[in-house]
Amino acid sequence: MKVFASDFDGTIHFVDEKIGGYFKQGDLRAIKKFQENGNLFGLCTGRPLYGFEGDDIGGPECDFIIASTGGIISRKENGLLKVLQEDTITTEQVGKIQELCDGRGILYIHADGRVFTLFERRPGYDSQVVLEHLEDLNGKHVTAISVWTPTLEMAETLTYEINKKFPEEMDAYQNVNWLDAVHHGVSKGSGIKQAKKIFKADMIAGIGDSFNDIPSLDAADVAFTFHRCDERVKQHADYIVDSVEQAIAIFEKL
Repeated sequence: MKVFASDFDGTIHFVDEKIGGYFKQGDLRAIKKFQENGNLFGLCTGRPLYGFEGDDIGGPECDFIIASTGGIISRKENGLLKVLQEDTITTEQVGKIQELCDGRGILYIHADGRVFTLFERRPGYDSQVVLEHLEDLNGKHVTAISVWTPTLEMAETLTYEINKKFPEEMDAYQNVNWLDAVHHGVSKGSGIKQAKKIFKADMIAGIGDSFNDIPSLDAADVAFTFHRCDERVKQHADYIVDSVEQAIAIFEKL
């Protein structure tokens, strides 16, 4: 059995200013055929487990989701997602990130598979729960912190600062003008490795388009990225493709 793990935003889900979010029909057909052949398809995303805000409507039926940048590994059973593995960070560590950012970014906290914010909500995302106190996180399973910054340079700076200041506690990964911070040793790559073991796969493939996907490309048996991506991402791929459809076609022949 083969397993194919895809990044979500910018890899399989796209946004057009006029029509909004969409999926490519060729990708969806290829995924369905791949699954009908006895294989598994799922996501390896920086989003929380239940943080798609409806963006996944019309998308593929996933057999599994590696969420929160590897912090959660889940599999769909009887139509519901069952958490198989979870790596958490503490409320105290969330506070350290908040203090380090010091107004340079907006924090989005992944807890119990959902999104929480401190003091303010991102416009258009009404399901996000606003916390008045950091201590309100106590008792919740925090798996990641996503930080929105106004520029690529700021995201790069904060990623560097987190990794330098908390090398034994947390790892941070830049994703364009966002960054994701998770428990030390956790990444999309660790999620890929664990998923291969859990699903007892013969081979696992990974595809992504940004810097935070590099660990998953390195961990996969076969790695794909796109012609449009940064050269630093391309260096970690075995194949450069135009679509998920094309990647699956190559993977099925291996």
